Amino acid sequence: MDKIETSFKKKGVLFTLIAITFIDYMSIGLVYPLFTSLVFDQKTGFFPPGTSDAFRGLVLGVLFSLMPLVQFFSAPIIGFLSDRKGRKTLLLVTLTIGLIAYCISVAGVHSKSLSLLIISRILLGVSGGSAAIVQAVFADISNEEEKSSYFSLFNMALGAGLTVGPFVGGKFSDPSFFSMGSYELPFWFASVIICINILLVLFFLEETKQVENNFTPIELISGMRHIQEALYLPGLRILFVCAFIFSFGWSFFIEFVPVYMMGKYAFRSPDIGTFYAYSSGVYALSCGVLIRPIIKHVSSYHVLFFGLLFCGSYVLGFLFIESAFYVWVYFPFLLFLVALIFPTLTTMISQEAMQNSQGKTLGILQSVQSMAFAISPLFSGPLVGLYPFMPIVIGSFSMLAASAVFGCFFSVKKSIEKP
Repeated sequence: MDKIETSFKKKGVLFTLIAITFIDYMSIGLVYPLFTSLVFDQKTGFFPPGTSDAFRGLVLGVLFSLMPLVQFFSAPIIGFLSDRKGRKTLLLVTLTIGLIAYCISVAGVHSKSLSLLIISRILLGVSGGSAAIVQAVFADISNEEEKSSYFSLFNMALGAGLTVGPFVGGKFSDPSFFSMGSYELPFWFASVIICINILLVLFFLEETKQVENNFTPIELISGMRHIQEALYLPGLRILFVCAFIFSFGWSFFIEFVPVYMMGKYAFRSPDIGTFYAYSSGVYALSCGVLIRPIIKHVSSYHVLFFGLLFCGSYVLGFLFIESAFYVWVYFPFLLFLVALIFPTLTTMISQEAMQNSQGKTLGILQSVQSMAFAISPLFSGPLVGLYPFMPIVIGSFSMLAASAVFGCFFSVKKSIEKP
């Protein structure tokens, strides 16, 4: 009877976590495709006529990079606090900050204020630490055999949220599709669904980490200390390096390839929203169904190495797609490869970490990925404005570099382990 009750509670927590992740990333996806249009569309009024594409690209890079840049500092701290103070409390705090951020975004779009949009992106960077907490809860309720499957479920929910979000955001911003459509409406909707997430956590998520009553002093530099500690562990060090290089390449590619598509295929805001929705849908399907036979029967080391190698090679082939029709045919296999890489990286890092520091370690992973997501748009915006094909080239070579680094580590590790 106890086993049945425990199993039922576990399924309840799983369902709640999947719902929370789906809604959280749907709110992110709602507004994700809007920034390219807000910045590069001459009719939005955010810039005076004649503003150069290089400057617009710089601003786009800042808007994209602020959220992950803040996450770099906040995610390890939030993950560490969730190890000490409990997952539920920290989730409620981060989601509330996200709600405030989206309300500020509405004001920023309405008043055409870049300053308010920048403030909202900073707050969303703090709120984004919720992903590390959710992954830590997945780690809390899973054993070693279940981790790979559970992290795949997390990425499936993430992908599903990013499927619905961009599609709805693109349509809600298009007055020709929806009479009340505007750039403000997706931000309003994001605020509403974040409220739903807060209610889900408040009433349905059970605490999975024992709360410690000891006082835990936290400083901004604490996150840096946690990262430094992790880099002293050989197994974690190489995985974090690979995570950074791959995330940099993927971020550069997926965030800026719409600029390439706008120039080559005449994509508009609704088309970009549909593209992100389509890509995320394939990613969710891959995480939830298609990759499961592979991650069950192939070692994590081989999955990660060949996934990185094939992904980098495949991205480069996008340069040879001449028709917009073939974009939709080309992308599913790429998303399948990415769906193999992210859960496998998370699983391997979680397995290397101690059980009582899952929140901190997964927070560090989010921090490393966030820094990669921050650097690529921050320094690449003007470059992409001048050379729209650069996301493809640099994205591809970054992924191939990650496969080379991990391949060298894998070869050395195997040679050491031989008797």
